[in-house]
Amino acid sequence: MLNFVVPKIDSTKIKRMNFTRHTFALLTTVVLSSVLSFNSYAQQPSDTVIRWKTPSEVQELMKTKPRPIMAFIYYPGEDSSNQMITNTLAGREICTFLNSRFYAIRIKANDKSDLVWMDGKTYSLPADGKLNDLVPHLLGPQPVFPSLLFYNTSTAGFLFKGYRDRYELLCLLTYFSEEIDKTTPYDLWAKAFLKAFPPSGKATTPKTVINWKTLAEVNELQKTAPRPIFIAWYSHFDASSKVMMFNTFEDERNATYLNDNFYSIKMDVQNHDSLFWKKPYIYQTGDKFHPLAVEQMDGKLKVPTLLFYTPEGERISILQSYLGPMNLYALANYAGSGAFRTQKLQEFIRTFKVE
Repeated sequence: MLNFVVPKIDSTKIKRMNFTRHTFALLTTVVLSSVLSFNSYAQQPSDTVIRWKTPSEVQELMKTKPRPIMAFIYYPGEDSSNQMITNTLAGREICTFLNSRFYAIRIKANDKSDLVWMDGKTYSLPADGKLNDLVPHLLGPQPVFPSLLFYNTSTAGFLFKGYRDRYELLCLLTYFSEEIDKTTPYDLWAKAFLKAFPPSGKATTPKTVINWKTLAEVNELQKTAPRPIFIAWYSHFDASSKVMMFNTFEDERNATYLNDNFYSIKMDVQNHDSLFWKKPYIYQTGDKFHPLAVEQMDGKLKVPTLLFYTPEGERISILQSYLGPMNLYALANYAGSGAFRTQKLQEFIRTFKVE
């Protein structure tokens, strides 16, 4: 049986974000395009109803097809719970996102039925009839309604207490579906997310501080002034790619280090250009993704994908996840300092210090 640990992370104190409808509409376009284009549900229409599952059903599904889990814990008739049900959870982008990327569980706090949780234990409504015993087990002695309990694919738990609007929930769903929780604390992600999708709803252009070059330009430069290469694959339709543009790639420390030590290339996985990387890669009509992207990602299409190469074109590292400024800086130093020749990445990260 999988070990679903009661979460120790309580994100109640994280400052809530406030957004305008313009911002929400902008993000909905990005997130829905990402959901419908980058997974096996690409051919399905958007959903209008969340397909809720029981804990027992999720327990079985996790054995063969692991996904992040979202448990929605609410109290019937309570105003914030009602608002979240009728507003936050009713949007088609939320329904589509949850059905295609998550297993969703709905828990009624005063449920009279015996509830079997994913730890295999049964929880009942006590004699006082107020809360099913499962609720304090998951939320603690002073539960807040509604609450969201997320489990990542490693079954680590994250608890978010209180009402969340649709925009905030999209931020959370992106965070867990793209496994950003494995590289970045949520509060840092939420701040970066806010920068990429500002409350004004106005689409701004990120600052260009990294000297991005085309692959053709780098191929020419390598003939006379060889350097290591940094490649960032992204998509215009991916939320975390957009967040990296406005956060990580605008960081001055990263830009200085990358400009001094690498040739940096930024490429869209869906571009149609003919590219040369040791051999020609030609886009063919009907290709969903550029063949060079498929090759460099070893067939595992995920954005953003960050790669470092030696001047000779040998791969140093690949990471398929959002990275905040400090994490990218450490990874760049691992490649740029030559430490990769003698150390494993995790060993280098443990001892890396920023001067």
